[in-house]
Amino acid sequence: TPGPEWSHYSFLLDAVGDRPGVLFCSDLVGVMDDELRFIPSAYHEDPEATRASVEKLLELPFEILCLDHGAPLADDPKAALRRLLETPA
Repeated sequence: TPGPEWSHYSFLLDAVGDRPGVLFCSDLVGVMDDELRFIPSAYHEDPEATRASVEKLLELPFEILCLDHGAPLADDPKAALRRLLETPA
C-alpha cells in the first residue's frame, strides 16, 4: 500500500469461521477529531498513491479496519473508506 512510503505495507488477517477478516492499515488513514481522514499529505511521499492504495483496499475481504491512528472501525469500515474517497484531494 504505497503512498506514505514506497515500501509501506498493510496486512490482512483472513476471516476464519466466526472470526471476521481484519485489515491492519497504518499511515494511510486515521481517525482525527472523531472523523476518518487521510493522514496529511505532508507526511506522504505520494498522496495520489495513498488514495489509490485505499481504493485497492476496498477489494479485500475485511469487516474490521485497524488503524495506526485511532480506534479500530468495525461498523462498516468499507463505507467509511468510500465516503473518505469521495472527499476532494
